[in-house]
Amino acid sequence: MDTETTEERSQSDGSARPYQEAPGELPGTDSTNQDLLANLEITGTEYDDVLEGNSTALSVSSYHGIPAALSHRMAEFLSSDQLAKMKNLLQMHLLSPVGNPEIPGEGCPLLYVLNLDCRRLIWKCLLLNPLLGESFAIDDDQDSFGLFPTILRLNRQIYDEGIDILYGCNKFMVQCPPQSSHDPEYDHFTLCALTRYEQIDLAYRGVKEDYDIIPAAKYVRHWKIVLSATVPDPHINNGLLLLCRNICTANIQSTEVLIIPRGIERSWHSSETYSDERQLAQTLAPLERLKNIGRFIIRAAEFDEIPKVALSDREELAIEFTPILPDPVDEVRLITLIEGNSDVKIIEGMYMNLLAYVQNFERIEEFRLDMRRVNADDMDEMIEKNILQPFELENSDFDVCEIGTEYFTSSNPFTSSSHPVESALRAAKFAMVENNLEKFEIHRTKLIHYLEPQYQAIEAASRDLVDFIKNEKRPDGLFDHRKDYHAKCLDEATEAMVLLEDYASSIARRLERETRVTIRKQKLLFDSRYDALPREQLLKSCEMAYEKQWWSRLVNTYRETVDDMDTQYLAIREARKKLYAWDLKSTVHETASTPMVLDRPIDWYTYEPDMRINEESHEYRSYPHNESLEHENDYGSEHSDNDWSSRD
Repeated sequence: MDTETTEERSQSDGSARPYQEAPGELPGTDSTNQDLLANLEITGTEYDDVLEGNSTALSVSSYHGIPAALSHRMAEFLSSDQLAKMKNLLQMHLLSPVGNPEIPGEGCPLLYVLNLDCRRLIWKCLLLNPLLGESFAIDDDQDSFGLFPTILRLNRQIYDEGIDILYGCNKFMVQCPPQSSHDPEYDHFTLCALTRYEQIDLAYRGVKEDYDIIPAAKYVRHWKIVLSATVPDPHINNGLLLLCRNICTANIQSTEVLIIPRGIERSWHSSETYSDERQLAQTLAPLERLKNIGRFIIRAAEFDEIPKVALSDREELAIEFTPILPDPVDEVRLITLIEGNSDVKIIEGMYMNLLAYVQNFERIEEFRLDMRRVNADDMDEMIEKNILQPFELENSDFDVCEIGTEYFTSSNPFTSSSHPVESALRAAKFAMVENNLEKFEIHRTKLIHYLEPQYQAIEAASRDLVDFIKNEKRPDGLFDHRKDYHAKCLDEATEAMVLLEDYASSIARRLERETRVTIRKQKLLFDSRYDALPREQLLKSCEMAYEKQWWSRLVNTYRETVDDMDTQYLAIREARKKLYAWDLKSTVHETASTPMVLDRPIDWYTYEPDMRINEESHEYRSYPHNESLEHENDYGSEHSDNDWSSRD
């Protein structure tokens, strides 16, 4: 397939609904297909001018050869006249070669004229190819398999109908080879039709930060995975692991795992090339994150199913190939797990939730990005270094390399000083890359425990501030939204400023001594980055309004400042709730959510209920918004037997 195939955007609900058909099924020449289009009528359009004769074929249009594909595949059961009408319908009503799947399908003549069965027959001609499930899909470097996914970009309905056929009915072969069996520059890629655009133009690797992700893999329903049973290099990326990370949440219907027999790959005669059945079980371990697969089998690969890239070009093949299969007990356990519906820990999801939680404590976007920018290429360097030693991130967006300042402003101070958060997060990522769940959970626990005191401080500061604001969100209070003029509120404003400063201080990142030393080398630059943020500007405005006693301006700016801080605090709380979303339900959590706390911003334009106690009856009374304290005092003087206490 071409680049268009791999870049198809997902549906709004993030899923595709595959039709229950055999993968790779192509329309035949039976009477059923002939009957579907036998009575094709195009109404409301004149075609006499474009039809030169029954035997005349239309030229290939600019729509990436779609009519040409119909000529080759549908000519067997369509007459020339019917085929000409069909091709012309496509040519005249596809408004642009590049459409938008978000466009609704209403008014599309193609949908109006052709019924669903007819359209599905067309989509099969354009989107199905059984070669995607053969080794040819890996060996051939051509740009297209005769597929035309551009048709999916016309509108939403065509996209929904076609994507089910493209990814739900085709079977995709993918090879997950060891480093020694192919070009080293491709060691990050599993080899299949969905990744060929990465191999054709490696410039795409610089475009995407996580270039090991296959965008379209999550829609594929049928897989054939070719694996090598050779002993993997621990420093080489695991192709099967990369694939499973992309498809672990997909609705897969069938998967075949084909293990290359002994006698084909490089150094097949060496006793060190292959290990025992226990090592093979470890090789297959990434498959354990898959579940709910209807049909899962493990078998030896046939010779014609083995891509040429896996064959040794310097050694002769063995006279007889030896199948390599896992221990029957391990095989049954793996199949039972994958075809079942038991909970599975997804380490990638666990890491992404941890990353989201940690990133919300940082406000500089470049520093947030640097938290995830360390990639697996740095693994060798990190093995040589102690994980807690200073580690420079290359190509940080914060880098300044002007002559004379490079020494002082060389990097992000949090990463160059090995701040505990960045160090633990980096270690957790490497554990995720290695698929070492035990090590990842250790680093995650350390990181959460380090951030917990700060989170508790933020929560306490927010609670104190909210209690104060609630007390002042009443008639004649500092935050009375119906009051335009404020006077004699110095004490309330002073307390408000103290609570606001405490809230701001609690959200600021904790700085260890090593980090403070690094920041001191670039203090002006570092401070200027934070001083330019909206929150710091608002805090300065609040300070000025307080000093000048511009109370109305202070109240308005105060609201904006609190809302800005609450946005960050609520994001932290939301990410905190998802920290263990990918863990087993029985997992003991290191954190807990505070009950009776509303995760929503403050509504500044409603009064808080004024609940005061009747000291005689010990009952609460809720005062309406338009009832002031003076009104109640008057009421109390007239009805001394109902003496209500004043507001606290």
